[in-house]
Amino acid sequence: MCIELNGYRRQEGTWGIRNHVLVMASVSCASHVVERVGRADPDVVTVTHQHGCAHLGRDREQVLRTLAGTCANPNVAAVLLVGLGCESTSVYDIAQRVPTDGRMVRTIVIQEVGSSEEIYRQAMASVARMKDFAAEQEAEPFDASALVVGLECGGSDPFSGITANPMIGLVSDRLVEMGATVILSEMPEMIGAEGVLAPHGVSAPVAKSLAGRSYPYPALFERIGKEHELLPRQGASCQ
Repeated sequence: MCIELNGYRRQEGTWGIRNHVLVMASVSCASHVVERVGRADPDVVTVTHQHGCAHLGRDREQVLRTLAGTCANPNVAAVLLVGLGCESTSVYDIAQRVPTDGRMVRTIVIQEVGSSEEIYRQAMASVARMKDFAAEQEAEPFDASALVVGLECGGSDPFSGITANPMIGLVSDRLVEMGATVILSEMPEMIGAEGVLAPHGVSAPVAKSLAGRSYPYPALFERIGKEHELLPRQGASCQ
């Protein structure tokens, strides 16, 4: 079955349904600038976080990969990266990992500009140019098989297992049948549902791999629970 959608072609061969202007902090210390821009212009998407400082080795690489991956999301047309200047995950490190063909990427560093008001003025000027850039892009028709859809836990309640989860599963099955890709990354959310999910694997090895990946979590949770029981309660004496 071929279903045609309208979207925005990105350099990586992916397609975005949205065409967002993204303003992201490279470090938690720059979040106040990003938040101020978001309050002034609700049309932009802002991303703040508690990371970016004192990361080393693999930890730094993972933070860089995550932040750059967010900027490279197919739904993003333009990115303004706001940094402090002394963080281990600089705006320049992030920017060089983001494909720029058809996507605008700009950086601004607080310590290089100096004045808080000047930082804000420059940020708003960049956002205005990015919104014009995004507005000039036109959506094109593309086949649904090119979609990559990420699933996210929205906060479980007593009815999730009989309402939202089955519905999302049915929609995912239809998308996969069309050739699209659906990603569910929260392995602990799959505990107890391996038998339901396994038949949906493209092959027996994939189904076996799914069970193997979720198997360690119950033992991990049990160990953490036991360690928690050994901790002194609030107000209790350690003597």
